[in-house]
Amino acid sequence: MKRSRSLLSGAVFTIFVTGLLVASGLGAKTRHNPERVWDIQQYGYSNEARDYSTVGFLSEDLLLIAINQAPKDSPHPLFEDTPDAILVLFDIGKERPLRITHMSMCKSENAMTPVVGGDFLVLSLSEVRLCSADLHCDRAFATKGPLLLSSDRAKVVVGGNLMTERVILNSRTLAPITGEDPAGVLPAWQRSSLPDGTFVDSISTVDGARLMRVETRQTRWSKITNPLAELGDRPFNSRIVRVYGKHTGQELLSLQWDPRHDWGGVTRKPAISPTGHRVALLRRGVLEIFEVP
Repeated sequence: MKRSRSLLSGAVFTIFVTGLLVASGLGAKTRHNPERVWDIQQYGYSNEARDYSTVGFLSEDLLLIAINQAPKDSPHPLFEDTPDAILVLFDIGKERPLRITHMSMCKSENAMTPVVGGDFLVLSLSEVRLCSADLHCDRAFATKGPLLLSSDRAKVVVGGNLMTERVILNSRTLAPITGEDPAGVLPAWQRSSLPDGTFVDSISTVDGARLMRVETRQTRWSKITNPLAELGDRPFNSRIVRVYGKHTGQELLSLQWDPRHDWGGVTRKPAISPTGHRVALLRRGVLEIFEVP
């Protein structure tokens, strides 16, 4: 009897120590030194709101963040674009914000996305707008959304919400492209699922030289300590961002953290610069920029 109790105590202790090691390992991998850090709560970001904020590089040095939030009203409209989003353009090299403006923007993922040439697209309830780095928008196309950017950033597919027609547009001019099937446009972000429930989002740089993969999963330790998690929303407690050289397969950067308290959940994607030498993360109201060798 004493031997059984001793074995049981030893097993419990082993599991406990393993859990501590796993937890400490996850914590250790978050201790990277970003090149730049900005607390964006000073620009209006709140942890008390529904959050659809997005970050994206317009160039290697210009990083745009759309602070796109709405009150936590319940119920709330299925489609909405108020209040206005706050757009802040940062110059990484000069370590300061260059421009700030307000703009109507759908409360949804990917309502702001960079395209080629330093421009970006913004989706509202009535149209998609093409805007430049000076934060002025001089072209628009009527659509109910959503917005899907192609892998080469040369095209954008809009429409589908409220049974509207899907249309392919030239991302530089917003002129319609005819003769192509919108379903055949390869999106910039690709998603796949693994047998253990992990989902992986990946995107290539504009020149195709580098690949960023974002793995969102529940760790083995979390599965052990939450045996009934499969009955509800899975407690994804690990997010790993990796950047690879596509020609060599070499891993150039790896970041890992627990995303459960990020205020944007597990849906917000990081941003990679056009050449893949920088990665931007928005976590807990803090914007971080990491150098990639």
